[in-house]
Amino acid sequence: MASIGLDCLIVRPQIANGGTDSAAFSVPRGAKSMTLIFPAALTGTVNLQTFIPDDTLTGSNSWTNVQSLLDANTIAAPTMPTAGASNNSAVYDYKWFGGGALRLHSGSSEGALRQFYVIFHMEK
Repeated sequence: MASIGLDCLIVRPQIANGGTDSAAFSVPRGAKSMTLIFPAALTGTVNLQTFIPDDTLTGSNSWTNVQSLLDANTIAAPTMPTAGASNNSAVYDYKWFGGGALRLHSGSSEGALRQFYVIFHMEK
């Protein structure tokens, strides 16, 4: 994560060429909202996922969809309230993404490297 001195932290998750998942990233303590900036082109529907640890210690950790973000390169109608959305970005209130580990998941293998930006706006 990078801090740019504006009470925010920036994460730059990527989905690799031929891949479906970004690396996991953590929601920083004190985050109040999250802006997601999407690449201009995507192959599949993109979902925000959260990590579900296995409490039985059998090694069956999993990821589950929290929110569908993009469908056919259009921001999906959010089930979580947004402060605003445009063609390639949306702002989400912290109450809807919670804490823990998140990742971005594409429903189809991406045809090129896809760079996203996640900006966490921090409590002042």
